[in-house]
Amino acid sequence: MTAVRARPFMFFFLVLPMGISAGFVGVTLPFVLTRAGFSVTVAAAIVAVGLSANVWRFLWGPVADLTLSLHKWYWIGLGTCAATLFLLSLIPINPGAAALLTAMVFVSQVAGTLVVLPLGGLLAHTVADAEKGRASGWYQAGNLGGFGLGGGSDVIL
Repeated sequence: MTAVRARPFMFFFLVLPMGISAGFVGVTLPFVLTRAGFSVTVAAAIVAVGLSANVWRFLWGPVADLTLSLHKWYWIGLGTCAATLFLLSLIPINPGAAALLTAMVFVSQVAGTLVVLPLGGLLAHTVADAEKGRASGWYQAGNLGGFGLGGGSDVIL
């Protein structure tokens, strides 16, 4: 039986949703919040709580490694990431909703980490050794490109 081999450029598309989510939370959301009357301090606190999910990734990383398959964790992360970003669009943007916004932003960024956690394993196990550098480059391009898309989404808001 031959091993499944992934093409390096696929990692661009696989990590793109996490970049979009992080860009939305890191750029678009604070812009929208401050325009809706939130102080810069409160907007920054909401973003900081959300981005702290990356700091805490080491807690759920082993769970992802030791339980479901990498593919299943990726799909769980992707689905949750999309759902939480959609739900964020439904929450009224007013200072009274700060706690709900903070919780939803944190969950969305935890979901983003569940997108990238399995990708490291998939890259390690499905990309030929000679192509891992190229796959890593595509991964970073997808992450940064997604951040630009998510951060630039304020243009359409």
